[in-house]
Amino acid sequence: MLMHASLDGKTFAHAIYFMQRRINATTSDFLLQKSMKTLFTLFSLAFLAIIVQGGEEIGKKVEPLPCKDRGSKASCNRYMKKDNFEELCKENRRIGRYLCCKTCAEKLGVEVNEDGKFKDFGTFTYYEPTCPALEDRGNHTICEMIKHGSEVYKCDQSEAQAACAKTCNLSCGN
Repeated sequence: MLMHASLDGKTFAHAIYFMQRRINATTSDFLLQKSMKTLFTLFSLAFLAIIVQGGEEIGKKVEPLPCKDRGSKASCNRYMKKDNFEELCKENRRIGRYLCCKTCAEKLGVEVNEDGKFKDFGTFTYYEPTCPALEDRGNHTICEMIKHGSEVYKCDQSEAQAACAKTCNLSCGN
């Protein structure tokens, strides 16, 4: 049995109004969703660009830091007083090449330009001793942090260059 429902003009107008609102809400939700996807994509691309630019680009060589004493004068003087200071300079890369580089170079008779580049090579390993077959050594946590775009460790820092020659893709010389 069929029943007829009668709608007066006011009820019909309300029904049409609510249907239009629902259609508009659905359309605006769709547009909002599209806008959010677009924004997410743009922010993702911008973030990726920042990581590639600020981090280490694949294949890009990183220049070794200039030779200077990065430690305090007191710490380099303390090492100088040790009987095996020359051996420390040659064998301990962190001390000889980064922490007390200038002091070690002077002690070993190695000339360093004003810009921190070495004039000759002699018996002191100025740059990365594993060149050209670069290797990471020491604290691999630092290397992993660099690979993942760390804001703390970057390849233009002595700790990173001393531990992560391969990860940082250090250049092998002047």
